[in-house]
Amino acid sequence: GGRGAPAPSMVSPNFGAMPMPFQLPGGTSSMQMPAGFGGQINTAPMKAAPMMQMPAAPSQPAVYKWQLHSVPQLPQMYTLEKTAVFVPHSTPGLVAERVSGVLRERSIEAAYDDDMAKVTCNTTDGVNFRVKLYSGRDKYSHGIIVEVQRRDGVSIGFHQHVQAILDAAEGKKTTPPSHSMNALPMVYDDEEEDDDIPHATSSTSSLVMISKILSFRQQEDQVLGMQTLSSLVDPVKMGKQTSKAVSNEIMRETSEVGAKVLQYILSRPSHDDETATNLRIMGLGVLAHSLQSTGSVPEFVRSELRSRLLEDLREAEQRPRAALMSAKCLEHFVKGDHDTMELNEAFEASLKVGQSRHKELMQASERCILQIR
Repeated sequence: GGRGAPAPSMVSPNFGAMPMPFQLPGGTSSMQMPAGFGGQINTAPMKAAPMMQMPAAPSQPAVYKWQLHSVPQLPQMYTLEKTAVFVPHSTPGLVAERVSGVLRERSIEAAYDDDMAKVTCNTTDGVNFRVKLYSGRDKYSHGIIVEVQRRDGVSIGFHQHVQAILDAAEGKKTTPPSHSMNALPMVYDDEEEDDDIPHATSSTSSLVMISKILSFRQQEDQVLGMQTLSSLVDPVKMGKQTSKAVSNEIMRETSEVGAKVLQYILSRPSHDDETATNLRIMGLGVLAHSLQSTGSVPEFVRSELRSRLLEDLREAEQRPRAALMSAKCLEHFVKGDHDTMELNEAFEASLKVGQSRHKELMQASERCILQIR
């Protein structure tokens, strides 16, 4: 249905989904991978060989649906954000189910608070926001108000998420998220250009600046360095040539930037430490892009990384963003791994969470399981 009547004067919001303004921001120990296991000769009498049993496909859990029976009434003097809609002739349960559905479809990490009728959300690129539900007052008492509030973080594609959430709340059809919606136009690195142009050299020289920024004491300053590095290793933003050159450099055992990224990945920030958590998520993203570009896992960190990334998959229910990025990294560990059964069990655990709440985690887990089978 279309938008409802204009907002009451006591509230004075615009219930239309308005565009949101954005301002863009200007070593570890070495361990060897355990050796593989060779075949052994069986001298027992010959028996018929049993058929190899592949791991059974996990049963698909039900998609999570947010179930609300009541929502608080809009406070008398509360001024809504412009990113809010009024859904007439609707119930809390129906609107809540629509909201949880679109959050799963767009792979947005969501923590649901039934008592406050709100969802605390994090996008894969680090924007933190809330979705709140209210019942209307007076002449708006026949419907539900849905409000989206951005709390922290900047993303080019965030407005598309907001629009999709508000559209879904109203029962409108939403468009699937685009994989390139957060990508800036490619800066350079046309692979058809003259090879003599030192694009890769200029990009890898940026690592000196990034290394200095990552050495700053304040984590908020380090975020800027990681944002820059994340762009440099992303082939969608910088092209394959540049991303591969930077990835090769930071994957060296002597790389200061690589050591700092590894430090972030191996850390265990508390769930309420948003800055440290975002630094770790960005570190995982840098690793995933670097593994994709270089095509191999450095042996000097393979064992340490493998253990930590598997922890993320097993904790996917609590940290789906970290599980998603770790699954993208572990996709490059499958070939030649010494215990693919352990990998498979972890991927199946993250798959169940993805099927229920996080579509992109589901897809990443499925890709990894297919590689094993």
